[in-house]
Amino acid sequence: MKIYFVIFLSFTLFACKANENISSISDRVTNASNKIVSIVKSEKTKKSLRNQNLKKSKINSNLNIHLIKFVEWECGTFFLLKPVLNVGYFPNYKSGDISVGALTLEANEEMFPAFHEVNGIDNTFMWGGDKLNDYKIVIKPDNTAYYYDFSNAKRDEIRESQQTLKCNKKTFNLEKEEFQNYTNSFKNIFKKYGFNFD
Repeated sequence: MKIYFVIFLSFTLFACKANENISSISDRVTNASNKIVSIVKSEKTKKSLRNQNLKKSKINSNLNIHLIKFVEWECGTFFLLKPVLNVGYFPNYKSGDISVGALTLEANEEMFPAFHEVNGIDNTFMWGGDKLNDYKIVIKPDNTAYYYDFSNAKRDEIRESQQTLKCNKKTFNLEKEEFQNYTNSFKNIFKKYGFNFD
């Protein structure tokens, strides 16, 4: 009988100790969840402030109607991130699904007219040659770009990507005069394809 009593007493003491550990764990969880809730609330506050700032900037951008939106990727070598080229387009200047754009080589800062098109979820740029289709860059949603050379290619010939680049995307506004310089440079080229900037 004494043995049963000792076993019962040790189980009871063990259960009390376990309950104490469980309650201290739940206290810790409650403290942690309170911290998380306060962090989330502060993040919501920050987000709502950011949204208010965005709303203000949208209102301000309506005042600056003379600014022209330009979406650009700065691309460099994949591992060393050595600058190679910048490529971008004007989303408000399009014919069908194709927008006008430009590509600038970092080596000599020479600018080329380019066509931009969204294919599925990829941004595609074509430039070079009489039909602006000798070269192609495909930019994936993770901002990895693949460069293709179609100069001297036969019709429907498939070519492998020759270089992989890592890009950073930016959106900014150009003044009317800056845009005018761009259009003056390439007006005759784009006119052939139905783009009129007048």
